[in-house]
Amino acid sequence: MLKSKMEIMGLNIDNQTEVKADFLPLAAIYERAIMAKILPEDYALELCLCGAEFIRQHNKVFRGLDQKTDVLSFEMSSSSGSLLICLEYLLSRSGKDGLAEDLQAVFAHGICHLGGCDHLTKEQTAQMKAKENAILQAAQK
Repeated sequence: MLKSKMEIMGLNIDNQTEVKADFLPLAAIYERAIMAKILPEDYALELCLCGAEFIRQHNKVFRGLDQKTDVLSFEMSSSSGSLLICLEYLLSRSGKDGLAEDLQAVFAHGICHLGGCDHLTKEQTAQMKAKENAILQAAQK
């Protein structure tokens, strides 16, 4: 059983799956999002890595969509939020070899949502993608 929990800086990670994932790149992305002022300095973030049925149920309850998705974001307050990321969904989309990169991209996407970004228009999508790319690139340095 690989299920695990970890806390790094203000990031709490709860892996509810049997999938092994490297958490250190996620901590770097979280740190860069704070440095870029996408999230406030004292932001507490809960990340739950979950399965398809768990995220499908949450998607149905909170968005009215009875389907699985890659990420859901929940702002709890101005200084805290929660992300659900479905590792099964990512594995089916990117395979085991592409999981780490896809997880990092989806994590950055969720963080941008918590920071107030959206992608309802082309302009919003472009702005959000630019922020995602900036924090992903900065986290790799």
